[in-house]
Amino acid sequence: MNKLLVRRINAFLFDLILVFIVSFLISLIPIINPNKVDYQEKYNELVSITTQYVNNELSKDDYDSSIKPIMYYISKYTIHTKIVTLIVTLLYFTVVPLLMDGETLGKKLFNLKMVNEKDKRKKLTLGNYFLRVLVAKNVLFEIAQIVAILTLNSDNFYNINNVITNAGTILLYIDIAFLFIRRDNLSLHDLVSNTCVIDTQIKEEKENEKEYKEETINITTTKKTRKKNNK
Repeated sequence: MNKLLVRRINAFLFDLILVFIVSFLISLIPIINPNKVDYQEKYNELVSITTQYVNNELSKDDYDSSIKPIMYYISKYTIHTKIVTLIVTLLYFTVVPLLMDGETLGKKLFNLKMVNEKDKRKKLTLGNYFLRVLVAKNVLFEIAQIVAILTLNSDNFYNINNVITNAGTILLYIDIAFLFIRRDNLSLHDLVSNTCVIDTQIKEEKENEKEYKEETINITTTKKTRKKNNK
């Protein structure tokens, strides 16, 4: 595994943790999370039923029929948190790099930058960042889950939600597989958004080397001019 890929993974994890912390803190605001008590009751029910199933006090059929409505209400009572996380994710991975010229805080920490894959001098647009986050952060499936919670009843939600979750997981695995299999380490979300991640340290080193060469040439030219004038 090359060093750039390791740093890219570290930057990604840093950004995810940061988004989680911000979303969690916002969700602690009572008006944002009005169903905290109801959620806790359903969560306790889930723990109780799961414990009974593990201890062979419930059959699988009884467990499945009992858990479906509980999972529905747990998802329903946490929908405010899901929406907050979705908004924070979209803003952080689109607006932040747009303002920071292709960098998130994680990428800046690990000296990385997002650029146009075909023309690295071309400035990325909000559309590029939006396409990246749609694939990389499973945003489409998060939206699908929220719609399912708002529109489906408890009988249909459980199975539909499992399909959405599994589809999102498969897409995540494909995205990661692209990152490791391709020689250029371009992930699926890189290809979809026409972007790539570069090492800013190498760019800075090249620029410094260029400046050093230009400075050396200028000094050499100045010395030759002085010698010529002295003669």
